[in-house]
Amino acid sequence: MTAAGAGMWLADAGSAEVKLCRTAPDGRPGAVVRAARRADLTPGEQLRGLLERHGFDPSADRLRVCSSARGGLRVGLLGLTGRFSLAAAARAATLAGASVGYARRLADPPGRPCAEVDVLVAVGGVDGGDPRHLRAALEGLRLDAYPHRSLVWAGAAEMAAEPDLPGPPAAWQRTGNVLDPALRPRCGPLAETLRRLHLADLAHLADPAALRAVASLAEVPVLPTPAAVARSGWWRSAGARAGTAPAGEVRLAVDVGGGSTEVHRWPGGTDNCVADGCGPAGGAPYEVFAGLGVAGDRRPLLARLAHAPYLDELVDAVAPDDRRAVYQRLRDGEEGALPVRRAFLACLFTALREPGAGPAAAGRLASLTLTGGACRTAGPAAVRRTVDAARGRSDGPWTLVLDEAHDLWARGLAAPAAAPAVPAVPAVPAG
Repeated sequence: MTAAGAGMWLADAGSAEVKLCRTAPDGRPGAVVRAARRADLTPGEQLRGLLERHGFDPSADRLRVCSSARGGLRVGLLGLTGRFSLAAAARAATLAGASVGYARRLADPPGRPCAEVDVLVAVGGVDGGDPRHLRAALEGLRLDAYPHRSLVWAGAAEMAAEPDLPGPPAAWQRTGNVLDPALRPRCGPLAETLRRLHLADLAHLADPAALRAVASLAEVPVLPTPAAVARSGWWRSAGARAGTAPAGEVRLAVDVGGGSTEVHRWPGGTDNCVADGCGPAGGAPYEVFAGLGVAGDRRPLLARLAHAPYLDELVDAVAPDDRRAVYQRLRDGEEGALPVRRAFLACLFTALREPGAGPAAAGRLASLTLTGGACRTAGPAAVRRTVDAARGRSDGPWTLVLDEAHDLWARGLAAPAAAPAVPAVPAVPAG
């Protein structure tokens, strides 16, 4: 009997679905039961009801839970001007997959109380400019009128270096200005800061109330779903064994979810990822891309693609038979241009092409494991075409593994933390 034990229940609270399964006596996860997220219930309440309907006994059964139900960051924006600084900050937030709750000028009174946001971002001014007008606007800012959990300054560098930003100086995270000296948007630094904050929230499950109904039943702390996938041993599914992959090769896994996409990487020549410290809890390192999802509101994905410098390459890969019309519709931000299959491939392409996935493009591709609720909608030929286009080259034959059972998260939950031992997923022959 494995460490998972007979009859252990495994549950995942996703942004678009909740899922559960039960392990067999040998520890292997059984068939996954999936249900679309309900707006009238917290994910914890919905999971608990699903468990009870399928025979879970809290007095006798074991339960492990993972979650990516945190969703994207809720951001509030305060800026000196609506036309320049606020517009650039809003674009950066959208690129990071965040939802903008409000965007207000620093000079305007708060008016009615603002809803609490995860991150309050303040912007204004240009580097090297005269900060007097900006300083006067900040002096009148009452932070208590804008409830928040984190503060980010993404305005003029002169103000970032001063100790008199409103509130405790240590409360502010400082990042690059969203405007360059010519008032052109410079979204990268703020977008990256918001992505890091999203990942930190996901890792710490910053919304415990959403999972309270099941967290109290779980035998170990709730894991972020990306960490569970990282522990699943997906690299073994492609025929790899730790220490046998030549240096210079890379094995990738991509999990396309409802609201985010994760890229996991197992580098060749790595004998012991735990000892090397390259991954969490015995897994491969990963990067989370907020806003790349196939369910619900796709505005963050559409906004990212509309101005992406690689849009023509993406369209050639995901819609080769209708490239001209799809290209124009994406430029216009039309949601109908991305049905589920195209959205899945677009998320895959974008996650592999984005700057944060740089290591994913390094080395010759040996294998790709693909998982996510929409995994079964994309055929192998389309996946291979999309991956090669995103990486900017073809590395010759590589192994494609389609996790159509969508149970890598369950394997990670069931596996021991340091030595995941999981059955292999059948590979799609190289083509």
